[in-house]
Amino acid sequence: MAITFELGDPERPRGHALVFFRDARDAGSVAASYVVALPLEVDIARYVPPFLAGQLEGLSTSDMSSFTFPPAPERVDGGLEWVLKVARARDDDVLDGGVANLDDATSIMTSLAQVAGQYLQLCREAHPEPSLSEPSLETAEDGAGVDQFVYELMSEPELLRELTALVGRLRFAVEGGDRDAREDAIARIHALGRSMPGNRQIDVLCDAAAGGGTKAAKVAQLYLDRAYALHSEDYLKVREIETQISTLAGDSAG
Repeated sequence: MAITFELGDPERPRGHALVFFRDARDAGSVAASYVVALPLEVDIARYVPPFLAGQLEGLSTSDMSSFTFPPAPERVDGGLEWVLKVARARDDDVLDGGVANLDDATSIMTSLAQVAGQYLQLCREAHPEPSLSEPSLETAEDGAGVDQFVYELMSEPELLRELTALVGRLRFAVEGGDRDAREDAIARIHALGRSMPGNRQIDVLCDAAAGGGTKAAKVAQLYLDRAYALHSEDYLKVREIETQISTLAGDSAG
């Protein structure tokens, strides 16, 4: 049976979706899970100790091309309305898994796996592996969309460490004239920024880091330091950094 899109386009699946099931005993009660179709294949054997290698016989890389969490859908307050509201805010697809006994974990996990498998197949058909000679900004944004799901599961200290790495990657791409790496880093920084408080000004940081010259690099570093100081609630440090940023901005204007 073909899966039903409550939200989204089966001709253009986004690669990440909320899957919901209605309770057979109460149509207003809904359970949901999240499916991500990875844009690359993963050889899981590379990430396990040798003594466990025998456990993976027969497991292909395609078996790890998507993941579903939680593995058994969880009941959600607010029902379908909540699912749709969250999906619109996150730009997710929404898949109707049908009616199920939400208390029968084994059965609903099987149904969820079937929906996830069909969704993965749709994603593969709609987004065949692109030629490495023709990268695009659209591809970078798709990757960032998957990353955003992971970012939303991270704590702010983890996000700050990832942000530091991404800013470094962006500066390296800018200085090396690598347009594709630059656009990819920008898309990922913007995705990460959506999982952080607005006063961290991640978009402003990204704009600074994407600029050329040593002054742009210094401003980007100051905004990064400011984000760390805000997280630590070191407001004296924040004020000091903002003064430095204003001074650099004034020098630029002059």
